[in-house]
Parts: sequence; structure tokens; C-alpha cells
Amino acid sequence: MSFKENITNIIQKQYADSNVADLLLNKASVWDKFFGLISERFLKEVLNFDTCSSEALDNYWGKLFKITRNFTNEDGETFSLTDEQFREVLKIRAFGTSWNGTVRQMNIFLPNIFGERGKIYMLDPQDMTYQIFLFQFELEDWEKYLFNNYDILPRCAGVGSQIQIVEPVDYFALKSYGQIYEFPGTTGFQTYEQQKEGKILTYGGETND
Repeated sequence: MSFKENITNIIQKQYADSNVADLLLNKASVWDKFFGLISERFLKEVLNFDTCSSEALDNYWGKLFKITRNFTNEDGETFSLTDEQFREVLKIRAFGTSWNGTVRQMNIFLPNIFGERGKIYMLDPQDMTYQIFLFQFELEDWEKYLFNNYDILPRCAGVGSQIQIVEPVDYFALKSYGQIYEFPGTTGFQTYEQQKEGKILTYGGETND
């Protein structure tokens, strides 16, 4: 497989044809033409988030997305992210360059980053004030600090972000034949004539008639 074919696969997975894609494809053509097998090493050690070196994280991706792994907390203490922690931040930043602003696309992306730790959703209150990131697992201290104090999580212009951590809840209800609402979010069921029956469950434990 040529370097250009490899880089096309990476673009589809990591960059979703963002403005980064043209830059990478142009580089790929040059590497295939002049460097042959060396391009495979470049792919692994520089362009792939999961396998690239520490130097690539800092000097290529960090500079591309204008972010460093070094931060200063509220007590004035400086801390540095590990490679794996920095990869997480960079993947979120990369997604933000191509996100179309919809809840659906965000909720497809988030499990790719956090899925092994538990469920996570983005909720839209539909009032153009905040988008809510709802985590059903505990975040690490560095994640809480960065997500709350730095513009790490993608958001639409003029819309803020809120972080909420809740205990997993097993509520669900039927939407229609073969479909289920999963917590969090408004859940309930309707009759064939579309009349609401029973209670409507919402995240946070509240119920409405």
C-alpha cells in the first residue's frame, strides 16, 4: 500500500477531510515519490496519533494545534501531561477542526475517546447558552482542570460548555417498536395515537407528567 493510500485511511479516521487533509495528502505524494519505504516510518512515528513519538506530539501536533502539554494550575504549580494524556487532548482538538456542530456527530465521536471508561453524551438545552458534556464515569484531576479551565472540548462559537459527572443509571423506555431511549435524556413512551403515557424521565432524576 502506498503512503498516499495509508494517509487517506488516517484522514478518514482522524481528520474527517478537514483542512488538515489537503496538507497531509500533498506531503504523502512527495514522500511516495522520493522516499519510498521511509514514508512508512514517517506515518507511524509522526502522523498517527496512536503510534507517533513524543517529539512528534510536541513539535508537530502540538504546534499545529497551538497547544502544549505543560500547564499551570490554580495554585501556580506547573504540570505536564504524559504522552497518552496529550494524545487524548490532541485527538479532541483534531476533531474540533472538522466538527459540523451537531449533537449527533459529537456523540458518535466521544465514545471513540472515552468509550472504554463509561458512557458520555453531549446534551443541547436548545437555548444557545451551554452545551452539556455528561460523563457517567469519574474524570481524572487533570481532565477536570483542563476541561473546565481551557478551551479543550469543541463548542460552537458563542456557546459555552458545562461538565457534569453523574452516576450510571439504567433507566430506559420504549420509543416505538424496536427502538429504545437510553439514559440520559428525556425518556418515555407514546401510544399509537401519539398520546404520552406515564411519566417522562429526565437526567438528574426529575420526572414530569
